[in-house]
Amino acid sequence: MNIIEHLQRLDALIVNHTRPPVTAILRNQLALCTEHVEAYQASSDKQDHTLATQIETIERLMKENANLIATIAKLQTPDNPPTLKIIRQDAMPPVDNLL
Repeated sequence: MNIIEHLQRLDALIVNHTRPPVTAILRNQLALCTEHVEAYQASSDKQDHTLATQIETIERLMKENANLIATIAKLQTPDNPPTLKIIRQDAMPPVDNLL
């Protein structure tokens, strides 16, 4: 039995075993608790969905990364070592006049 069902049973007990104005006071407090539990449950469900989506994304990216590593390994042979050419902006000659 989940917490919402317990709160519903408590509400029924309040209705059956109390008299006004106590009934209204207790039911109002119980309604606040119920709202908080429902909000928490909705938030928890949303977080579960987010985590599941993140897991799927991580798994997809791991496969993509493995494929890229394999492709790079095929391209890197002893005759074709990896190269990287970096152009530094401060090494570029200044342009005095564009016209």
